[in-house]
Amino acid sequence: MHSRIETPPARPHTLLVVDDERPILDLLGEALTEEGLRVTLAADLPAAVAALGHDRFDLILADSLAEFDSDFALDQWPALETIKTRAGTSRVVIFSAHPQRHFARWQARGFAGFIAKPFDLDELVETIRVYLSAERAGALSDDTVGTASRAPHAR
Repeated sequence: MHSRIETPPARPHTLLVVDDERPILDLLGEALTEEGLRVTLAADLPAAVAALGHDRFDLILADSLAEFDSDFALDQWPALETIKTRAGTSRVVIFSAHPQRHFARWQARGFAGFIAKPFDLDELVETIRVYLSAERAGALSDDTVGTASRAPHAR
């Protein structure tokens, strides 16, 4: 008689979603939890920093939390850079309603990708799954994912 080797179930992927718009946080929290992900929500930079201080995430989806400086120029990088620095080896994907041209140097700055708002929820979930499966396989590259427009879309 052969004994059965039981493999432990894979741990659920962990995702931190940072966005200052509560309806988006609530929608993503519910949808991604239903997809079997362990989701942590942060509505501002202090909450994101606190979450990153005591958990490691497989992926971080971060709104720019952009502010305008005294000349009304968009300053999109400070919050994102703080999140990326605190994220350690976790990949950070920018998630923003601001035009992608405002984030033209996201790759050079070490971010894993850019996802534009508004988004189709099914496409966003599929794009996140692509990032997470590539992360778990250790094979994330610019050819695998980059921007939501280059990632596979769910229909």
